[in-house]
Amino acid sequence: MGMVLTARQAVALALVMPIGILSTKAYAGQWNGLYLGVSAGAARTSSDYGTGPVDFRWNLASQLSQGMWDSGNQDRSKFGPIGGLFAGYNFQVDSFVFGGELGLSAVDADLQNTDTYQYTGLNHYYTYTQEANARGLLTLRGRAGYAFGDSLLSVTGGIAGTSLKTRLGYIDDYPGSGQYTAANTETTAKVGWTAGVAYEHKLSDDIALKAEFAYVDFGSTGFTTPVWAGDGSYEGGMQYSSNVHMNIFTVGLEKRF
Repeated sequence: MGMVLTARQAVALALVMPIGILSTKAYAGQWNGLYLGVSAGAARTSSDYGTGPVDFRWNLASQLSQGMWDSGNQDRSKFGPIGGLFAGYNFQVDSFVFGGELGLSAVDADLQNTDTYQYTGLNHYYTYTQEANARGLLTLRGRAGYAFGDSLLSVTGGIAGTSLKTRLGYIDDYPGSGQYTAANTETTAKVGWTAGVAYEHKLSDDIALKAEFAYVDFGSTGFTTPVWAGDGSYEGGMQYSSNVHMNIFTVGLEKRF
């Protein structure tokens, strides 16, 4: 004798079946343990520059100063390749996955901006060179994710480090002893923060494909350097700052152990 479902029973079955399937698949993929991988992709590195004079001894200093600060506030961005290695460890509780990951990447992130501007109210010009160069990227992040089927979706967050080179150049077209110049280069170990999302899918029991987006922010870095006249006299200071941040998208392949 066949079984005939009522409309109410059919609706109930239609609602219950996906939950049962999801529950079964949620435990199918296990993500416990150590993993190692390689990744490659693209990074959009940006720097918000701020540059201008402080404590100038010139005549009309306040008028000139405001115009120079207006010119020195610039935003610059660059797309470049990024690639590296990563290693991590996960532990899984039912469908929930927690862990940590260490990453080391090489990135093309040299942001240099050189422009010439006219002094306010004068028929003379000056040139700024502003540079921020993030050399390499080291990340240490935690993760929390949800496993379903052979996939894992996670949010990540932690700290990021780089060797950051910053440089300022300034020169004008005044003749003789009136010409003013300033230059300074500093390299510092810079620590910032990072956050992102990652999607992983198992190709086999021990090999997984990974796609990831991460945002990295190193905050503000700056210095003040002397401005010298052509005759060697001190004419004030030139202040420089840069705020470097990155938007990174990578794909990778990982081996699980």
